[in-house]
Amino acid sequence: MKKLFFAPLLLGLTALGSTCVYAGGWQRDSVGWWYSLDNGGYYRNAWFYDYDPDCYDSKWYYFNDDGYMVSNQWVGDYYLGSDGAMYTSRTTPDGYYVSYTGAWMRNTNNLVGLTGKFRFYFNSGSVNILEWDGDVLHIGGYIYRAATNENLGYTEDWVGIEDGSSLYLRTGDGDTKVSKDVFKSAVEMRLQRLDQGESIILEVHNGKIINACLCTNAS
Repeated sequence: MKKLFFAPLLLGLTALGSTCVYAGGWQRDSVGWWYSLDNGGYYRNAWFYDYDPDCYDSKWYYFNDDGYMVSNQWVGDYYLGSDGAMYTSRTTPDGYYVSYTGAWMRNTNNLVGLTGKFRFYFNSGSVNILEWDGDVLHIGGYIYRAATNENLGYTEDWVGIEDGSSLYLRTGDGDTKVSKDVFKSAVEMRLQRLDQGESIILEVHNGKIINACLCTNAS
């Protein structure tokens, strides 16, 4: 019988899938992965922070009641991916955004699960586009369903731009298709000086941006 070891934190040796070579630590049997400790024990019902300075890699893992690494599921407000590592700064497979700390960003009104075109309007002089985190936009404003102009109320949400998204800038001369970096830069320029009538049109699928247009004048 393996000894049990309860601990919330321990500096480890390796992250799964790394190209570095390590001695000891991670073990695998017919059930799954577990982590062997020097004293013969192992993690159970515990978080484990696995850090390797040589590979500049660090990840959080969670081990269940039987001592095996958890994958493809939520543990509290944190999601563990297929490799067991905790998600950070990305959208989970079921459409929820987690911050750089890994915590689920809870919102009372958001785009999770929505599919369709939506237009955001912003109040003049206020900080409504809050920040970028990688390719994910932290956005806030009044949202309208584009087809019917139905006011869905104020929302604050994190929305990710998918690879292959069609991104446009709209001016009086029409729409110009731009790269992700150009679109992000244009949005960042308006983080604290949005004008009355400016808007962003987002086409989302299950809460993820697949098309977007930044309208720099009323249209």
